[in-house]
Amino acid sequence: MEDEDTVQALVENWMIGQTLATKCRFWLEDAIVDLYLHKCSSEPDARKRPRLYNNHMLSNGSLQREDSIWELGERWRELVISRSGWRESVGVAALQQIDACVSDEAAYFDQLDPKEQRRGEREILVATEDRRAINEVVGRLGGAHRKTQLRCNLLVVHPEWPLGDGKILAVRYINPGTFGQGAIIREERVNVLRLHAFLAQEKLFRDPTRTRVVAADLIPRRGRNDVRARERAHFSSHTRWTSEQLWEDIGVPFAAIRAGIRQAGKEAGLVLRNGAKAERALGSPP
Repeated sequence: MEDEDTVQALVENWMIGQTLATKCRFWLEDAIVDLYLHKCSSEPDARKRPRLYNNHMLSNGSLQREDSIWELGERWRELVISRSGWRESVGVAALQQIDACVSDEAAYFDQLDPKEQRRGEREILVATEDRRAINEVVGRLGGAHRKTQLRCNLLVVHPEWPLGDGKILAVRYINPGTFGQGAIIREERVNVLRLHAFLAQEKLFRDPTRTRVVAADLIPRRGRNDVRARERAHFSSHTRWTSEQLWEDIGVPFAAIRAGIRQAGKEAGLVLRNGAKAERALGSPP
């Protein structure tokens, strides 16, 4: 194109489209909190409602103060916006056990026959071994502590007996665009185990087997079997959720979410096309 104004308008609108695509993930995360709030509010007795925390609240000590989203009320959207990781003190022995565990899992995968590595449908790390690894990490808690990085997008803490079942669910949303990389997979595995150790420390009088930490897809993803095979060397069905499992736990079929995303995309596309036309009209000679 020789018309610089038209090129500039197209580039600007393309950049807006890319920004909207990035923001879509954040909107979904906020929608999940809204949906969990709606789900939990159906319990008339406030004492029996699970306590909800997102990444920002966990980073500023809300879990220790037991200030969940319920206490924030209508202002929570203005206050809980950070999605960066945060640092907490975790037992050094537990952290060393985590590093050793993830290293052993990677070494086991690397020594497999290439044909076995490419069989992505096969569960390499079974759920019983996954639970055993988690128990070994929790069993190493105590002694000296060290600050370590944690990431958790949503934490749901159910009340203890007799008001509830005492379950704890921690969810880490993964980026499907980078999760096929070995280093990222290992990093997320380390994070899942660190979260288990941290929650066991903070909830000393709770049964650690009632705590579940999962890495979950926000939306369905497609990938090659050989990429998924490496993932299954570090995650089992106990620590890995598909988007269908995540939305099933929320209580909303993903088909409804997909329809909403599709409609939002159509409306955004219309806005962008109209913006480009307006830019061209402004730049055309009278």
